[in-house]
Amino acid sequence: MGIKFFGSTFTNLVENIDLQDINTGIGNNTYVLELSAAYGYTVNNVSIISGAGTCTAALKINAVSITGLSAIPVSTLLTTAIAGTNTVSAGDKLTLILSSTSGLNNLQVSIKTTRI
Repeated sequence: MGIKFFGSTFTNLVENIDLQDINTGIGNNTYVLELSAAYGYTVNNVSIISGAGTCTAALKINAVSITGLSAIPVSTLLTTAIAGTNTVSAGDKLTLILSSTSGLNNLQVSIKTTRI
C-alpha cells in the first residue's frame, strides 16, 4: 500500500529542468522549457555548455529576461548563480532564447530550481 498525500503542498524541493539538443548546426532558436508552470519556483542557477561552436543565450520568464541571464556566452561549461528577478509563478512561461549562433552543436542546459 502506497503513501497517500491529500492536499499536501511541497515547498523547498530542489529540482532540475534539463535540455539537450543533440543536433548539429543549431541556429537561433527559442526553447519553451515550461509552457505553463504547474507551481511556483525560484531559479537558482543555470549550467550551459555546447559540444562545439558558440552562441548567446537568454533565460526569460513571460518574455522578460531573468536578471543576469539576458546575454550568457555559451561555449565551455558555464554555471551562473542568479540574483534578482528569478521567480516563476504558477502559469508562467519559461523560455531559453539562443542568438548569435555559430557552428553550434550538442547544446546542454541544466537549470536548478527550488519550489516556493
